[in-house]
Amino acid sequence: MHGLLLDSKRREAMAGKTRKRKHVCVANDLGRGLTFYRLSKAHDALPRATNVVESPSFLATSPIGCRDLVLRGIIHAMKARINGIDMAYELVGKEIPLLWIHAYPLDRSTWNPQTKALSDCARHIVPDLRGFGESDAPDGVYTMDLMADDMRGLLDSLKVERAVVVGLSMGGYIALSFALRYPDRLGGLVLAGTRAGRDAPEAAKARLENADRALREGVRPVVEPMLAKLISTSTATERPELVEELRRLLLANRPNGIAGALRGMAARPDSTPRLGEIRVPTLILAGSDDVIISPAESRAMAAGITHATLVEIPQAGHLVNLEQPRAFNDAVRSFLKRLPHDGRVRPNGLV
Repeated sequence: MHGLLLDSKRREAMAGKTRKRKHVCVANDLGRGLTFYRLSKAHDALPRATNVVESPSFLATSPIGCRDLVLRGIIHAMKARINGIDMAYELVGKEIPLLWIHAYPLDRSTWNPQTKALSDCARHIVPDLRGFGESDAPDGVYTMDLMADDMRGLLDSLKVERAVVVGLSMGGYIALSFALRYPDRLGGLVLAGTRAGRDAPEAAKARLENADRALREGVRPVVEPMLAKLISTSTATERPELVEELRRLLLANRPNGIAGALRGMAARPDSTPRLGEIRVPTLILAGSDDVIISPAESRAMAAGITHATLVEIPQAGHLVNLEQPRAFNDAVRSFLKRLPHDGRVRPNGLV
């Protein structure tokens, strides 16, 4: 596979030929496997770390559905300097800006089934959170407010005034923080597999202990036991390839990223008393078999948000977007169609 990557001299030699193509396939080799993207601009505008690949037929090593994304649409894989870190992100599609905030301890590739299916109706902004994927993993506590500030910084860098924000699990905690800190930047809100409440004392203690353990022993003893809780039993039985892909993503994490996120989640406040401040249309998605966030918690959160709609998806656990992507995508698409053009609630409260 590495033999397909062109060195700088060969890249320069074929530069003229490559620029004549409508699209350029590129691959970033960042020490965690090859991640391939398709760009609309000539490769001479790409970062130095980017290598040109002649054929898109060698994209099978990309994470969860990325090969199809590359072949169907245009993906811009870039990094931006945000709040003192280099943040990796992708732009896919057009129309309504959607900011996708992934779950702990995963990365942006887990949104591929959504950005592929919804590329016709939204401009997808898909970052790797600090500490995850191809973004930097600095030392310190990654509070939900800090990561919400990262998301605002990313929107600023892209000159996006307002976006619909989608958050899953920890991404939902960040989305809630964003909604409360930056209501003027919010065009709509989608919360999946998440809760407004803070950790119980014993849960917060366990997170802090696991943060220390990740730094001391590495990520495997911390993240691998999570696998059985992330998806439903039926999904684990019927889709062993998804189980293995998730295991790969879990084990690819860095200790600093795991520790920073765990400490940040342990420190998050209870947002329940402030749910009434959210005034934009909100979609709440819950997996019927989620053993981490129960559907009852999702129903309680929906009751606290004025313009919230709850959709419970059967035969899905915590990672509802990967287990039942069609139902998840249909719910998001329907939600987007009901949004006002300016992303705000109309005076009568209807969306």
